[in-house]
Parts: sequence; C-alpha cells; structure tokens
Amino acid sequence: MKSVKRLQEDVTLRRKPFFSKINASTYIIDTPGFTSLDFPKLDNKKELETLFPEFLNHIQNCKFRDCLHNNEPHCGIKEAVENGDIPKMRYEVLLKLSGKIFLKKLDIED
Repeated sequence: MKSVKRLQEDVTLRRKPFFSKINASTYIIDTPGFTSLDFPKLDNKKELETLFPEFLNHIQNCKFRDCLHNNEPHCGIKEAVENGDIPKMRYEVLLKLSGKIFLKKLDIED
C-alpha cells in the first residue's frame, strides 16, 4: 500500500489528463483535481438514460413510459441486465447517478 506522502505526490505531480481506451466504445479518463462527476444540466432521472446508448434499444420494452429502471415491474433495462445484454456495472452506474440527481434536487450532498 502506498504511503500518504506517495499518494500526495501522485496527485500533485500529475498535471495532464490521463486517457485510456479500453475498447471501441469505452474510455477511462482521469484528470488532476477532478474528484466528482456532476451533470448540472440534467434535471430529471429520465434524461440520464440518454447518456447510456446501450440502453436505448431496451427502454422501449419497459411497461411504463416513465420507468426509472429501479423498482418498476416489467422493466426492459432490468431484463436486459438479467439476460446479459447490458453489463450489470453500467446498470449500477445508472442507479448511482440517478440517486445523485435525486439528492441534488433535494439539495442534499451525498
């Protein structure tokens, strides 16, 4: 495990963003001083799903038009996750970000 001093050096010495391509559609981006992700222009959870292109073909399979893909029955997104068509990790990111939008609307920090 790195010492606290070494971690501080890593943070302060890296001045340029780090980009790494994982596959044709996935990148990892690390930028110095960037500690959180925020979507200030997203006002509701339904807008968030548009940022997940692999979800778009499955949204039409949701029973409810206003499905938030969390606890609703007959959700096309949850079914696609169960079938392996959508990676579970991507679905979990959607839920986490949805929670952040909800807390933001309540003006609560997580």
